[in-house]
Amino acid sequence: MRYGPALALSAALLIPACFPASDPPQYAARLAGELVWTHDADWFGGLSALSVRDNGTRVVAITDSARLIEARLTRQGGTLSGVTLDTSRALLNTSGWPIKGDYADAEGLAIAPDGTMFVSFENKHRVLRYANGPIAERLPAHQNFDLFRLNGSLEALAIAEDGTLFTLPERPLSGRSGFPVYAFDGVAWRRAFSLPPRNGFLAVGADFGPDGAFYLLERRITPLGFQSRVRRWHIGADGPTDETVILRSRPGLHGNLEGLSVWRDTAGHLRLTLVADDNFWRMLQTEIVEYVITE
Repeated sequence: MRYGPALALSAALLIPACFPASDPPQYAARLAGELVWTHDADWFGGLSALSVRDNGTRVVAITDSARLIEARLTRQGGTLSGVTLDTSRALLNTSGWPIKGDYADAEGLAIAPDGTMFVSFENKHRVLRYANGPIAERLPAHQNFDLFRLNGSLEALAIAEDGTLFTLPERPLSGRSGFPVYAFDGVAWRRAFSLPPRNGFLAVGADFGPDGAFYLLERRITPLGFQSRVRRWHIGADGPTDETVILRSRPGLHGNLEGLSVWRDTAGHLRLTLVADDNFWRMLQTEIVEYVITE
């Protein structure tokens, strides 16, 4: 989701503060590195989703301007220490042309084990699949997709171990409903379940971890800056269960975190790698933040 200058200025006043938590987490996440990523190309910025690959050494990300980038991550003593850009290219549409204008607001990313890549867009509500090269295939839409807001729809994508693709909008369809989660079985979308909204947070990213659980990244704006939260559920035949708060940052600690990748490091620890969208605005920064989940 993009913000105007006035709202972004309020969110950029990164003043650390501690707010009382109404739902204390059963688990804790330890900060394991954060860095500001800069690059002098005009296209750089607006990173809204990412996927960590190859045991945490490589990252694939997309931008709000429909650009795909790949980079290498380095760590020292398990702490994130650097990121180096390798490649970048424009995402292509179903006709093989670069995606531009109102069609370019890419927000969600999911990569299947066979390398098939899915990208969701929140302005023109749709999901594209890249399976056999750089030219996209558009997935059929669910009828509810037309009900989403122009700047608040398909923010998150996640792919389960069995290959089922899940997506959800940034905002519930109505004030009294939960976040509707849709599942794609390779043929059509169905509304699979809903997740309860809590304390004004909006959904901005999702991933299935190597533990099989569903992780949801959420964000809200406070007078002291952005605040982020990660919740986790186990998804079974009866829907989501065992809701747990894994991470709740204090307002202003990080920037506009929008992308989430959950993976396991060589020591066996689950890690959350997150990316902050700078909205192509100088008052915000592109940040990569990493947490280790500790029981």
